[in-house]
Amino acid sequence: MRENKEPIVVYWSPAQFIPEQESHNLLYQEPQPIMDKFFSLLYKGSSSTQCPAARFFFHNTFSLNSTIRNEFKIPKHVIEDAYYTDDMHFDLPVDSHVRIGKSRQNQMEGYVNLEYNMSWFFFAEEDLTMRYSAPYFPAHSPIEGAMLASGSFNIGKWFRPVNLEYYVPVEETMFSFKEDQPMAFVQFETERPIIFKRFILNQKIAKLTTEIVGSDKFGFLNNLKDRYKLFAKSSMREVLMSEIKSNVV
Repeated sequence: MRENKEPIVVYWSPAQFIPEQESHNLLYQEPQPIMDKFFSLLYKGSSSTQCPAARFFFHNTFSLNSTIRNEFKIPKHVIEDAYYTDDMHFDLPVDSHVRIGKSRQNQMEGYVNLEYNMSWFFFAEEDLTMRYSAPYFPAHSPIEGAMLASGSFNIGKWFRPVNLEYYVPVEETMFSFKEDQPMAFVQFETERPIIFKRFILNQKIAKLTTEIVGSDKFGFLNNLKDRYKLFAKSSMREVLMSEIKSNVV
């Protein structure tokens, strides 16, 4: 069987902002490949450039970079209030260019769940598994000891935002993203080339997204397999793709 080497188009867009009136479209740029940058830093003739395992590992891994410098201190009493309160959603009163707030009830002893208000949509017309994680070449976290909530799902079978949600140690208070510094990595599990196309998130797509993200209210979507099945039965991929293609930049 002949290997398919045709590129896969990945449609992407900034996701909804919280609150809705807070818009940061200017802060988003196309995902950047990390392989070329990494290998350019190696010594000429380095065996790492020839290593097939390394090349496979870095292939189709992209960085979501910060377009601005954003550094601030979270007052100790503010992060402690966020940790000890039972409220799930509220903004932190900090001097940040981008809103940061508590995203959910604490999930881990000694850590508070905070979300940096930037998120992305990725979607494909065919099956394509995407993993998202904290940057690891080089490793970086905007807060010392914080962990980015990571995951993996098929972006041809499900549609949901990729968020910057962190498990933050309650004793840490300094936050820092420098310009062009990686905020997260996304890796696509395919050897085929990836082509990115940006689309505009209109009200119809936003409304469909709210419905999809809130689908657990139906009570039987216990795992990704259940979600994929419902997504296919409802022809949601076709519905979304039709609207996305009509709004490609």
